[in-house]
Order: sequence, then structure tokens, then C-alpha cells
Amino acid sequence: MSQLLSETRIDSHQHYWHFDPAQYTWIGERQVLQRDWLPTDLEPLNLASGISGTVAVQARQQPIENDYLLSLANHHEHIVGVVGWLDLTNTDTTNDLTKYAEYSLFKGVRHNPTIEGTVETSARFADNMKAMAQLGLSCDLLAKPTSWPTVLGLAIRFPNNIFVLDHIGNPGLGPDYWKQWKLFVAELGRADNVFCKFSGLVNQGPERHVTDTNVRPWFDHLLRHCGCQRVMFGTDWPVCTVMQSHRAVVELAAGCINSLTTDEQAWVWGRSAAVSYRLPPP
Repeated sequence: MSQLLSETRIDSHQHYWHFDPAQYTWIGERQVLQRDWLPTDLEPLNLASGISGTVAVQARQQPIENDYLLSLANHHEHIVGVVGWLDLTNTDTTNDLTKYAEYSLFKGVRHNPTIEGTVETSARFADNMKAMAQLGLSCDLLAKPTSWPTVLGLAIRFPNNIFVLDHIGNPGLGPDYWKQWKLFVAELGRADNVFCKFSGLVNQGPERHVTDTNVRPWFDHLLRHCGCQRVMFGTDWPVCTVMQSHRAVVELAAGCINSLTTDEQAWVWGRSAAVSYRLPPP
């Protein structure tokens, strides 16, 4: 690494799967992802990059994903938390939330915000959000530019919930959404119940090899409005390998994070993830 590691590093966003094209249709034609990606593949990479723990995030919108990831977490100490999937628009989901909250490694549920936001204003969704807040479960948001208004609405309507925005909202790193994203993040900065993952950027760049120069303006703007205590590092492994290696992604993040003060670095590398997912303090 570029410097001696003095901070604890938590990868707030990675995935596992036994590949099945019928269950992981989103992988499509990306051949590099069309195989099994398991904890034994990631463990040596974590060791090489100084990462002590990871948060495993769902890759299938199926309830069996929760049991699958929890089973992996029970057998691999580096998995310090699981973000699963449940249908937050379903009345029966409240019971499932209660069931999974009994597992100490189950930290939250991921939701894809809708463009219109009508799902999120339903009574069923509100009941499930209330249950998540009471149970101490976070809500990851896999948003796109078209659903950014819904993200802002969620932050306002559910102030007692902790939200985690994946991949800084997936703006792409080109000019198309730069101005719109800056306004979105400025608004998001006022919502202290929303955390942001500095992750998934190598797959969003206009070039194959995204560099510090590409990501630095986005990182600086994110820090300016959300602060280091609400921004967390993530690799998005193995999806990142479509463009860059695990090590390259960690080095890319380090190029931005290591310019901060020692205390600020500690927040982005690990403390923010620990707070949002109620992990043991790094």
C-alpha cells in the first residue's frame, strides 16, 4: 500500500454468489462475473489491502438471499454485517424484519427507490420503515438519477430511519449528471439520517481506468456537504472487477481518503460504516 496502515478498514459494500444466470439476471453478458465469488476469494485480497471486515450486501431480490449471506457470515469472521433483501411494499414483511433482526449480523435491508415515489408513500411501506427504525435496521438505497427525488423524500418522511446511499447515487462520472448530482448532494447534506457509500465508481467512469483525477471532484463535493462522519469506503467487489482489480479500487479510494486528517480518514475508512450498521467500533 502507499503508506503504513494506522486505521481500521471496513469494506462497506461487497457481494457473494454461487453463479446462476436465472437468479442473477443483472449480470448479463459480463463474463468476468459469470462464476462463483465466495469468501475464500476475498479473504486474501482483504489481507493484502488491510481490510479487517466487510459488509456483505444482497445481490438477489429474494428472501433466500438473507439466509445465504447469514450462513456465510457465520463461517467467515471477516463478514461483520449483512444487508439483505425483503419486499418493503408487502404487509407481511414486518414479521420477517422482526425475525431477521434477531440475528446480530443482520444489519439492514436494501431497497431500490422508485422513480415516481408512489410505492414509498404507501401505508405498507411506512409500516415497514417504522418497524426497521424500531428494530435498529438500516436501509440501503440503490438509487439512480431518476430516483434521487425519492431518496430526498424518504430522508424527510422517515427521520427516525438510517439510510445508506449506495455508490454515491450512481451518477456516472461524466458530465451528464454532474450539476444535477451536486444539487442532490447539497440537499442530502441537510439530512443527517443519510450516509453515503464512496463505492462503485470504477464502473461509472467514461474511461476504462478511472483515476484519482476522475473521482476527486465527486469525493470532495460529497465530503463538503455530508462530512466525513457520513461517508464510508466500499469496494463493490466483485462487480468492480469488470473494470479494475480489488487492489486498484482500494488504492483509488486511498488516493482521496489519505488526503484527509488522521481522524477524518478513520471515519471514512471504518467509523461511518460502524455507526450506520451498528458494528463494533473500529
